[in-house]
Amino acid sequence: MAPVWDGNETWLVLGGGGMMAAFPLAYAVLMPALYTPMIAMLLGCIPCVALNSAGAPRANVTAWDIAFAGGSLLATLAQGIALGAILQGIHVDGRHYAGGWWDWLTPFSILTGVALAIGYALLGATCW
Repeated sequence: MAPVWDGNETWLVLGGGGMMAAFPLAYAVLMPALYTPMIAMLLGCIPCVALNSAGAPRANVTAWDIAFAGGSLLATLAQGIALGAILQGIHVDGRHYAGGWWDWLTPFSILTGVALAIGYALLGATCW
């Protein structure tokens, strides 16, 4: 699983950098609107990176499994919430983000995050 997870992290970083390089105005509007979900997504990746790079001692396998599952769930929910906020619309005034700090947190964006987590779980359950 490690090569797949590392590949997905690489695409997240390259996607953000590529968006900044190719579409700087869209990046300048979307990032302030989605700071909290994006930071939550990156924080969700920390246990997964730690598990992959440090290796888990056999006595702590259960704790590492819980951290890995929790981090993966947090990253998935944050990704779905960000997608839901983008689909619902971002408040823009001229060429600047005009919304508030919590505008991304709506029932639609939370439902999108939960649906994405269920979809990823279904995808994972049917891969084997």
